[in-house]
Amino acid sequence: MYSKKTEIGTIILSQNVIGKIVTDAVSGFAGRVLLCNAKGKVSMSDSKGVSFLEFETINDRPIIKIYVLIRFGAGITTITDNLINTVSRHTEFILGTAPEISVIVKGVFSRNVARRNIEVKRP
Repeated sequence: MYSKKTEIGTIILSQNVIGKIVTDAVSGFAGRVLLCNAKGKVSMSDSKGVSFLEFETINDRPIIKIYVLIRFGAGITTITDNLINTVSRHTEFILGTAPEISVIVKGVFSRNVARRNIEVKRP
């Protein structure tokens, strides 16, 4: 959970809010991206927790890690850049500060999943 005090009041951002931002961003990729957990198993968000991301705060700066599977031929660079831009823009709008976002590609899928462990990061 991220908490920041302002002149107006306190902004509190939970992992579920970030999860909603990420799922909305992934839905724009029309099935070319699947959310997964840290082990590469496809997961969905539920009311008890969000297993496809890690959210922590270090020195008052939010750090977000998102785990995904990408369809073969979709372009890892294009997908990860668009996902980072979308999540960063929405999160920065809420918080007023830019978070550090990492997208970890746990695999590439077509019929089967080819395991990968590629981390794309933007400070």
